[in-house]
Amino acid sequence: MYRFSPEDSDSSIAIDGFTCCQTEAALGTCGANCCASRGRHYFEVRVEKNRGGIFAGFSKIGGSFTTRGSAGLGLVNESWAIDAMGAVGTGGQWKPYHRMKLKPGMTIGALIEFEGSSPRISFFCDGSPLGIAFDGLPPGYYRPSCSLKYKGTTVVSNFGQIDPFTFPPVPEVDGWEDVPSPNALVAPGSPSTAGATVVTPTPSPTLSAALAPATAAAVVAGSSAPPPAPPAAVSKRTLKQPHAESVDPDRAARLKALEAEADERGDEGIAFAPEPAPHHRAKAAGGDARLVTKNEKLPLLSGRSGLR
Repeated sequence: MYRFSPEDSDSSIAIDGFTCCQTEAALGTCGANCCASRGRHYFEVRVEKNRGGIFAGFSKIGGSFTTRGSAGLGLVNESWAIDAMGAVGTGGQWKPYHRMKLKPGMTIGALIEFEGSSPRISFFCDGSPLGIAFDGLPPGYYRPSCSLKYKGTTVVSNFGQIDPFTFPPVPEVDGWEDVPSPNALVAPGSPSTAGATVVTPTPSPTLSAALAPATAAAVVAGSSAPPPAPPAAVSKRTLKQPHAESVDPDRAARLKALEAEADERGDEGIAFAPEPAPHHRAKAAGGDARLVTKNEKLPLLSGRSGLR
């Protein structure tokens, strides 16, 4: 059954059979579950209540306009509409077309004709033809659409499938088509995608392959490569200052001197952390500098302190 579909309509539009009602103080759009890509096709919208905004017409499937979340029919590119005052518009550009004011009980008819590969759209009001509104449109699949503004605005649609049209066009029109799947949306007259080369992207290398290219290559080839050797053990007496020389060469030299002095004293358990605790040297009058550990108390010196 062809009608305005809840699945292709804004959530503010309540749809019951062929009746569509705006339930919020907003502008919402409903799209039909049928379309056309060739021949002559027609549908009607009868006004039940007009609270200030009715837009009827067509939208192009797969284009920039969507029936869910768009600004409104005729306000976005690839949508074409007539409003309740008789103006027609597309992409937000409106022009005078036929002076009228839609009232309850009036019926708007929308006709799309595919002459060759360029469709054209005409409108009717209570069966009276209003003339061609849009011509030379791009080829593609066109869906009947309708936008309703303001709470309470209500229309009843008719696609001629169940009930006969109130004002049937002359000559007779063709039946509507089902909406194609997204993969089948190739406009009539457009180059076919059949036979096109599909390029499969090359997967990015894994982290293990990047870190061990030789091992990864052996796994890909199916060979049984030996497991990588474990890293060499690091002595706890190793000086843990990877950036000391680049930051402060004098400090690195002092640390090496401290390590040599610790070797002479036989302190095998000494290991220097990245930020070692501060060491001080005290120099007595006439004496040599000696190592003062963290817990050792300095002797009281008379006069000026020799700490530095």
